[in-house]
Amino acid sequence: MGKNDQALADYHQTIMLAPYDADAYYNRALIYSKAGDYSRAIADLSEYIQLTPRDGAGYAARAKAFIAQRDYQRAQADLREAEGLAPQDSRALNSLAWLRATSPEDSLRDGNTAVSEARRACELTEWKNKYFIDTLAAAYAEVGDFDQAISYEEKAIRGLSGELRKEDEAHPALYREHKPYREMPAGKAPSPTPAP
Repeated sequence: MGKNDQALADYHQTIMLAPYDADAYYNRALIYSKAGDYSRAIADLSEYIQLTPRDGAGYAARAKAFIAQRDYQRAQADLREAEGLAPQDSRALNSLAWLRATSPEDSLRDGNTAVSEARRACELTEWKNKYFIDTLAAAYAEVGDFDQAISYEEKAIRGLSGELRKEDEAHPALYREHKPYREMPAGKAPSPTPAP
């Protein structure tokens, strides 16, 4: 209903009354993330992970908060943990592929693995998630296969039609110039992360 302040108040109260209610931490973290308060989101997701260490969703959500803070090393560690716990989680797989294809940190990029992970995420969603196809395009650009990158990016853009984002329009131009897409490094203006 858009009443985030009331929801936060309710989750604060829930956690005070039931400090082992993992879902309260998770849901409060989502509200913090939506508001851009990533430090508090990470703290709550860390509590959630302590309470439910075998649930990959907590690691995947915390990784998104780390990415928003441009802490790519910790994001990768969480995404690997999420992938290990839930290998069929297409969102975690896509996020890991995106990081491996577009990270501004050279040490984190692995184009071949990104292609494999992005393709798997697309297969798991029967090629219906256009953002995952966008990730596959970025992965192909990372390995230098710009023909495939352009082809998949055009498919993604066609699928996004009314939802076309400004940065999606820029990807094919980069690929035509034989340049891969990169997230902005820490300390620079942030670029949006892919939607789940």
